[in-house]
Amino acid sequence: MNPKPLFRNLIATILFFVFFAPVKAQVTHSIGATLPFGLRTYSVSANSKNTDAYYLAMFSYGFRYNLTKTDNSSFSIGPLISAGSGISEDGFLYSGDLQAWADYNIGMGAVQDPPKNTGVYFGVGFGGSYTGVDGDAIDDDNGISFGPMLRAGFRFGVMDTPIGVGLYYKHGLENAKWKTFGFHVLVDF
Repeated sequence: MNPKPLFRNLIATILFFVFFAPVKAQVTHSIGATLPFGLRTYSVSANSKNTDAYYLAMFSYGFRYNLTKTDNSSFSIGPLISAGSGISEDGFLYSGDLQAWADYNIGMGAVQDPPKNTGVYFGVGFGGSYTGVDGDAIDDDNGISFGPMLRAGFRFGVMDTPIGVGLYYKHGLENAKWKTFGFHVLVDF
């Protein structure tokens, strides 16, 4: 499966919403950190399997458009863009990640002036990443991983600023079938 058309469509969708989103849509920007952990198992022979893993620390920036909202909830879409580095058994890693999300938000962070100081969110998305190790790709797929994603988390307010803490999972569709689990902390502004 060639990932280039998927990345092209993902970027085109994000640009569409940046330039053509409804004027009334509330935009929320976020910055923070993402800590992904990738894992894959593959056969080396009929009776033997190997497991590869990587750990990354990434700086993240994202924004979301609230497309619909009530007094205490909203439906939003938006990208999360991350870059960082990490380690694996192969050595030092560097990585870039692009995710597009559709979330349902309740409470804090869902609307501009929420009635509560806490909230939750959950959503689905699609993401793609490139991970390289010391100038080379991390696997036979040229370091590219892409696939559907699920996420959930909670938000709480600190001095009326929503801070989101959440988990996500990406199931890789590429040949290497990376399973990526992640933790992120994002501060809205």
